[in-house]
Amino acid sequence: MKKGFGLIVLAAIIVLNGCKEIGPPIVLKAPPIVKGSKQSGLIADSNYIETSIPTADAKRVMMEEFSGQNCPNCPMGHIAVDQIIAANSGKISAATLHSAFFAPQSDPIAPVDFRTTFATDIINTYGAGAVGIPCAMIDRVFVGGTTNSTAILTPSTWSSFVATELAKTSYVNIVLNSSWDASASQDSVTVALHFTSASTADSLNLSLMITEDNIVAGQDSMGITLPNHRHNHILRTMITPSTGIKITPSKVAGRVVLYKFRSTVIDITKWNLSNLKVIAFVHKQNSGVYDIMQVAESKVQ
Repeated sequence: MKKGFGLIVLAAIIVLNGCKEIGPPIVLKAPPIVKGSKQSGLIADSNYIETSIPTADAKRVMMEEFSGQNCPNCPMGHIAVDQIIAANSGKISAATLHSAFFAPQSDPIAPVDFRTTFATDIINTYGAGAVGIPCAMIDRVFVGGTTNSTAILTPSTWSSFVATELAKTSYVNIVLNSSWDASASQDSVTVALHFTSASTADSLNLSLMITEDNIVAGQDSMGITLPNHRHNHILRTMITPSTGIKITPSKVAGRVVLYKFRSTVIDITKWNLSNLKVIAFVHKQNSGVYDIMQVAESKVQ
């Protein structure tokens, strides 16, 4: 009887331990892509608190290069961006923005028009328009000077600004997932933001860009037309507005904010799907302070 009773007690202990409540695991990947009917824009968002706070990812840097096919000095900017990306493998995302009169569609150099209203809005909003091109914003950090701009003119100096940004820390991890849905001709995108420490003092936005690499088209280079110049990181469009969407939940340590987008803005008749990327970045949207805190990218396919 004693032996039998002991076995019963042991079994009860095992059952009770087996029923012990365990909190949800840390999710370090974006939720699965949900494909469906043709739809564009933000289709769902949610948030929760993680039971364990993940370690902050290493800082990645966003470069926004302002350029134009009619700009004779702009190839120097293209070279500088590509060299910085090569020297900092996996740490840099880049978008090349064309605007204004530097790439008119009627010009024989530029039969493919790279200009977008998003590029114009970004130039006007973040203070890059007054300094000329080629110029670049590095994480949209304010650099001051006589132009009161976030943009830096001289391509040879960009690498030092990038190094400064790479040495910083970020309080948010970004996990990005993108998948092309051929049946609906749309891109399905999920973004998971994991806050590793509090950022309650900052007003933060999330922006999503779509860029294209390996576009062969004309380019002025010091007054000489290069008919087969290879253009990379070209901003094609944005899934969000040019200033992004506001991240509204409280940004406390352990907060996870999930977004699901579907985008019908990709033009597969003009753009090469295999060369498209989605770039997601979290940035401050305060008065005069627009620093990009973290960035991630993913191939569309």
